[in-house]
Amino acid sequence: MQTILSNSTKSIGITDRMIFPLGRKLEKIGGELYEQYKNYKQKMMEIVTFSDKTIRDKILLYQSFLDKIDGKFNAQSQIISSHLEEFLVYLFKDIPEIEENNYYFFGKGSIGICIDNGILKERKNDIDIGIGFQEKLGTINLTIINVAVDAKKNFESTMLKRHKEEARSYKSFNSTLRYFLVTEACGSLMESKGEIDNIFKIRDIGINKSDYTNPIKFEVVKALITAVQENLKPNDASNKKNII
Repeated sequence: MQTILSNSTKSIGITDRMIFPLGRKLEKIGGELYEQYKNYKQKMMEIVTFSDKTIRDKILLYQSFLDKIDGKFNAQSQIISSHLEEFLVYLFKDIPEIEENNYYFFGKGSIGICIDNGILKERKNDIDIGIGFQEKLGTINLTIINVAVDAKKNFESTMLKRHKEEARSYKSFNSTLRYFLVTEACGSLMESKGEIDNIFKIRDIGINKSDYTNPIKFEVVKALITAVQENLKPNDASNKKNII
């Protein structure tokens, strides 16, 4: 089982490529931009308190680095999307419950063990960020995820069906799991969100546009963090049913 991020920024000992999607991609590119990224990451990691001010500080750092990479990569590189995903890790890492309850972050592609109709099975994680922990069952480590977050720079109505199915799939293993979507550009969503608990549009830009000059909405980011925080319960015996 591949653990993507440890529960406390003070004790992170996993290499950058296993932790942060943006860092992993920029490391392959190297050069001056990767050096700028390392400086950006260091500043994010130096923020270790949880307050409105530090949330605003993280937003400013995110926007500053976005200005450096915007327009330099095509959509296929997924650099801009990875930047948003990594931003969420920085936003969530200082939530007090993460450290208090010994939570872990799991990234896309990580392999976990779940229980499916009483049978232990390997399950590949397809969500961008999962927040949870591991529970011992004899010699087996079960992956238990409380909050799942997918990040999409552009979220169109045609994508809604797939994410509703994904949310339903994860909740079939864990009925108390909360599934959120985060986007900077969102088309009109006329149909029900289904099993998606909420969609957070953190910036007002047109769908498939690359104009990131409109400011990120602090109140929406704060609401996202609060929604995540409210679903981080202690990893005690009462949560052992939350196995995916």
